[in-house]
Amino acid sequence: MRSETARVVHVVVFEEKDTGRHRDGAPFDLQDYWNHPEKYEAAFARWLPHVTVLINAIYWNPHHPVLVTAEELRKLYRSPEPKLKVIGDITCDLEGSIAVTRKATNPSHPC
Repeated sequence: MRSETARVVHVVVFEEKDTGRHRDGAPFDLQDYWNHPEKYEAAFARWLPHVTVLINAIYWNPHHPVLVTAEELRKLYRSPEPKLKVIGDITCDLEGSIAVTRKATNPSHPC
């Protein structure tokens, strides 16, 4: 009998409180976040070193902080072996919540 290596997939759903923080250090308040996005800044970069696949499917508008900046990704990929291998931007906001999304694809050519 041969030994099989277990393959485990951990799915984590991040909420707004995981992706943004109040600029002045106040506690995160979801209603305030939606009503006054200018009071908040991006806070998702702290999770980037821990994820292998990032599927972005959030509602986002330009008034809210981005999820991932180009600089955060540059910093991540300066490390010897970053875990993050795939970013799937389902929402496809060009240069939006995933700042490095530069063009849209279609179902017949998704990459």
